Amino acid sequence: GDARRSAYTQTNLALLASMRGQYADAEPLLVECATLARTLDDAALLAVNLGNLAIVVHARGDGDTAARLFEEVLTLARGVGDSALTSQALISRGRAECRDGNLESAEASLVESLTIAGDLNHPDAATQALEGFAELAVAKHAPKRAATILGTAGRLREETGLALSVHEEREHKRMAAATRA
Repeated sequence: GDARRSAYTQTNLALLASMRGQYADAEPLLVECATLARTLDDAALLAVNLGNLAIVVHARGDGDTAARLFEEVLTLARGVGDSALTSQALISRGRAECRDGNLESAEASLVESLTIAGDLNHPDAATQALEGFAELAVAKHAPKRAATILGTAGRLREETGLALSVHEEREHKRMAAATRA
């Protein structure tokens, strides 16, 4: 009852801080939420919190810890049979791998995430996977391909009403600038 409600409320606060790019505020909340999720034996909630913690940890430059967290998230998501959560974790991992220069593994993660999103008919996940592919194209020095993919993802965002977080907005601006370079 109350402990579960508190865990979900704190998770939402952590997600809000993370989406605003307030990683220093989000990280301790995400750690606390993960601890609560473990206590509640809620694997899906634990996966959500660890996935977002992986993004935050990666943003502050700890790629090794982020990689371990992403693996744990994927194990949890697959364990509870949550394909949407699996797809999201693969997108986040793929984008982190791309930023770390692991382009082959990034591509594999993004292909798997887009396949799952397509199977689920999940336009939000498909949009985010496409944005990951645009980032991959930028990393592969293919600005025209990146611009085409980013344009397609942008149209999907408009059609579905999927808003950009502060972090995503920064990434979009960075990728758009790279497509014009």
